[in-house]
Amino acid sequence: MRRKILFYNWTPFDNPQNAGGGITIYIKNIIGNINCSKYDVYFLSAGKKYNPFWGKPYIRKSQNIFGDKCKSFEIINAESFAPMGLASWCLNRYAKSQKEDLLIEKFNKKYGPFDVIHIANIASVFPSIIKLKEKNPNTKLIFDIHNYNFCCLNSLLFRRDTNKLCSDFCNGESCLYCFKNDIHTKKIFLERVKSYLESTKILKPFTKLLLKMKFFYQYKYKKYYLDKKNNKSIGLDFVNYRNTNIWLINQYADYILAVSKRVADIGIKYGLNKDKMRISYIGTSFSENTQKRIVTDTSKFTIAYFGYARISKGYFFLIKELSKIPPEIAKDINLIFCAKNSKPSDIKRLSKFNSIQIYNGYTHKDMLSRLTNVDLGVVPVLWEDNLPQVAIELTSMGVPILCSNLGGASELSNSKYFIFNPDLENDLVEKIINILNDRSLLEEYWKEFNGLTSIQSNLDYLYKLYEG
Repeated sequence: MRRKILFYNWTPFDNPQNAGGGITIYIKNIIGNINCSKYDVYFLSAGKKYNPFWGKPYIRKSQNIFGDKCKSFEIINAESFAPMGLASWCLNRYAKSQKEDLLIEKFNKKYGPFDVIHIANIASVFPSIIKLKEKNPNTKLIFDIHNYNFCCLNSLLFRRDTNKLCSDFCNGESCLYCFKNDIHTKKIFLERVKSYLESTKILKPFTKLLLKMKFFYQYKYKKYYLDKKNNKSIGLDFVNYRNTNIWLINQYADYILAVSKRVADIGIKYGLNKDKMRISYIGTSFSENTQKRIVTDTSKFTIAYFGYARISKGYFFLIKELSKIPPEIAKDINLIFCAKNSKPSDIKRLSKFNSIQIYNGYTHKDMLSRLTNVDLGVVPVLWEDNLPQVAIELTSMGVPILCSNLGGASELSNSKYFIFNPDLENDLVEKIINILNDRSLLEEYWKEFNGLTSIQSNLDYLYKLYEG
């Protein structure tokens, strides 16, 4: 008998901007490879689009890249925009929307009940989705921890005002400084309107024209946002947000899936039920191509950074640490930065290195060519990055990675030579110089390599949970 499975995330898995990052890729891979002889697949997103012609939340069927294989739907005009950080100003209304509860119940009656509900992210109508378990106790409910949204509104447990790990949110008072209650702006509102217009066949040709007409959206904007702005979030609202999510997950989820052991430990630390916790490494298509890279030019040592030019990703930390390497050593090192939003001015202090290449981001197509003679990749995250996609990409292409002890990247290899502590003075620099002076250590990385999880292996594990 075929089972009905519903996946939920805030953004469509095939959105053109690839919003949602690694979570979006993960869901796309799972749905694209799921056994359709056993499952009827449904997907629901919410919080991404706003229809200025209609105020109430509603559900509409949408198209997706997998056609009939997946029946996809989206909630338009959800009361909470997504991702959740955009709702910081109205947390006092979190998990209290009867409209959305009724909307989800109506959806469940029409297309469910579902044998499995797999929630990839906390966002928008999450409280209404997870509470379906109460009315459908036979539904198997799976909750993923791909980020820390269940306890942290910006999902990183990283303070944006101090650029440090958030170890104590001070009963929500720290959150007020981190968000400052001003993240929800007219620009964000218009992005939601634009997203709706561009996804509507009849309106798409008139998107630019309509967005120029202020009267077109002004009333709705005031009604949705400005009229409610005086009732700002307070510290207690952030406490209630955290406590509500942890209670909902512990109460209704059958399994809580962490993408690494480190993430599982953090989830348990913040109150998630350890008996429901399972470690489920992300399945990736890159696992099929994993092989050690043969470097043809050994005259120099090449180090690469791939990712974003963000403080939390460790981009600027890496540049600062590299600048400490003595000139007599730096002259034998090539650097490659493929960092989105990077600027040449970022690396002006690194002129002592043999060569430096800087690119504004990367794609999978050009990644392989840029790695031709790379000896070492660096993943220097300063937050508990659950399992960075770039760590999977680099190792799959045969590049060993030196990573911080935060998050899940360090679990790809057990070698102590490739893990550094960002809080320990000069630890990153010493690890780089150590590897440079003894390149046989690069083999050590692969001897201790734990391998990557294939999409099929990930799916086989999920099937056991879905059907168990």
